[in-house]
Amino acid sequence: MKFLPTTGLIVTLALQCSITFSQKTAIVLINEQATKVELTDGEITAVYNAVPGHMNGYSKAPNDDFRKIPLQQLDTDRLLAVQQSADPADKDLFLPEPEEPATDESNALNQAVYFDFESAILSNEALGTIENYADVLKARQANSVLLKSWYKNGDANSEKLVKNRLDACRAYLETQGVGSNIILTSLIGSNRESRFVSLILN
Repeated sequence: MKFLPTTGLIVTLALQCSITFSQKTAIVLINEQATKVELTDGEITAVYNAVPGHMNGYSKAPNDDFRKIPLQQLDTDRLLAVQQSADPADKDLFLPEPEEPATDESNALNQAVYFDFESAILSNEALGTIENYADVLKARQANSVLLKSWYKNGDANSEKLVKNRLDACRAYLETQGVGSNIILTSLIGSNRESRFVSLILN
């Protein structure tokens, strides 16, 4: 049986500790988007850029955000053809579609805030909806709220407009006394722009 010398053991343990407790990067899901982050002692200390295509081949498990599901076979020939295609419309086939808010009449809360065309100004109805969500959050009937909307992929003006809509909703929630740390936002590229921001309580 071979024994590691004491000095070697100390160096090995020191290296293991430095690896365990040092900073490292990882890819995690944030608002359903694969995102590169920096971890220090197991805590996220910095969020970097999204990692497009990282979750290709996976689909969200129905009614369970955390259950693992098997990898699905990609149509690699079709994907390669689209990636090499000169027609940008083909690439839209692989972009997520805006999810229309659910219409549940038993739910007293509207599940989306709607905007006028080319506008990021909150209407009186939108202000009322956000105030209702703020009341629920301040009463601790929910832990957080996700603001989610879709911009037209490749259109910088659309991306800016939708980001401004998300920011308007976030800012008004904050003026109503909701902490910024429990307001999450998700800005998603799609083949068409949504005219609404979905509000999802967690």
